[in-house]
Amino acid sequence: MTYEGAINFLDIARDRIYIKDIPGKSLYLNKASAIVSELLCSLDKKAGGEIASNLEKLYNYMLRQIANADLKNDHESIGVVILLLKELKAGWAEIGRQGIRETFNYHHHDAANRFEASIRI
Repeated sequence: MTYEGAINFLDIARDRIYIKDIPGKSLYLNKASAIVSELLCSLDKKAGGEIASNLEKLYNYMLRQIANADLKNDHESIGVVILLLKELKAGWAEIGRQGIRETFNYHHHDAANRFEASIRI
């Protein structure tokens, strides 16, 4: 998943800060930034409405935090972005689980209704 890739790159970048590998830090922050930028560009604000608008603000905030981390070797900014990405990942996973449950319940209910109707005939 896209969020997982960004989280992994940010974890590596944070480790690079601790060992003072500045080129490595920048490399992995750039990779994470590219993923967040792609998420930002993929938003359909017309169809997504308020959710897309809020995600746009959040992704822009993340990009600023990543830039700050790169400029100041700030591992705390990286931590903030990692937390946000983990929350988004968990939120989308829950939405997916609910969608699967709702789909199952709908089809199960529909099949039960068809079975019941066939018995009455």
